Amino acid sequence: AVARAASRYFEFPVPVPDCIRGTNPARVTRWQYSPGFYLNHMLHHFPDRLALAEWQSRCRITGLERWHAARQKGRPVVLAYCHFGPSFLLREWLRAAGVPVAPFVRGSITRRTKAKWLKSRHALQPEVPTAFFWDQLREVSRFLADGNVLLIAIDHESGKQIELPVGEEWMFRMAAGAIRLAARHQAELIPCSI
Repeated sequence: AVARAASRYFEFPVPVPDCIRGTNPARVTRWQYSPGFYLNHMLHHFPDRLALAEWQSRCRITGLERWHAARQKGRPVVLAYCHFGPSFLLREWLRAAGVPVAPFVRGSITRRTKAKWLKSRHALQPEVPTAFFWDQLREVSRFLADGNVLLIAIDHESGKQIELPVGEEWMFRMAAGAIRLAARHQAELIPCSI
C-alpha cells in the first residue's frame, strides 16, 4: 500500500490490467496518495471477511434503529451519502451488519468491468443485487417495493439539483434523486456517512 501510494504521488505509472481498470478515468485527490486509501481498497476485495467477529469489532455503526423501525413497518429505506472518506466501503460494511443494501450508481450496466462481475459472485447476501444502474429504474422500483435498502449519492452534478443553504453565505448543491426516490416509494430517507 505504501509503495502504491508513493508511486501515485510521484507519478510513476503502475500497470493495471484492462479488466480491472474502469472505463471512466478517476479523479485523483490528495487522499488517494495515502497508504490508507489502498488498504481500504484491499477490504473492498474481501467483503465476506467483514462479517467475522474480529472485523465487526472494528466498525461501530450508529443509527441502525431507524432501519429496524422502517423494516418493522414494512417500509423501504433510501440511504443518502456523499463521496467523503472510503464511501466505496459503505455497501460492504452495511451488508456485513445484515442490512440488505444495494447502491445506485452512475453509468450503464453494460459498462461494468469483468472484475466487478466476478467479485459480485462472492458478495455478502448474494440474493441482493450488488448495484443498480441508471438504466435499471424498473428494477430499483421493485427492489424498494420489497422493503430493501438503496444507497444513493447526493453529491454528483447529474439529474435534477436543489440548493440547500449551509450557513449564511454557503449553498450546498445536491442531486435530488434520493429525495425523489424516497418520496415516490414512501421510503424512509436516512443520511449516511463513513
